Amino acid sequence: MRLTVKDGDGYTVPPDRMADAVLRLGRFEDWCDALAAELAAIPDELSRLRAEGKEKTVTYRETLGRKLFNTEVRDALARHGVQIDA
Repeated sequence: MRLTVKDGDGYTVPPDRMADAVLRLGRFEDWCDALAAELAAIPDELSRLRAEGKEKTVTYRETLGRKLFNTEVRDALARHGVQIDA
């Protein structure tokens, strides 16, 4: 359910929906922070696994998959004007 109303180039929130909108925005920002943190941590994890010669392990491949998926999510958000600091 949408909490904002598109108003030209911006958005407004009806007063009776403000608390719900702030809560949702806060949760979204928490998720964005977690996504950015994971994107920042993955290269080190991949480097460590490569240094250990574990490029063919399930862990390495899952980590690489997470990197690709998270990058796609970040790029999709960016196409909609949401920048993730990662």
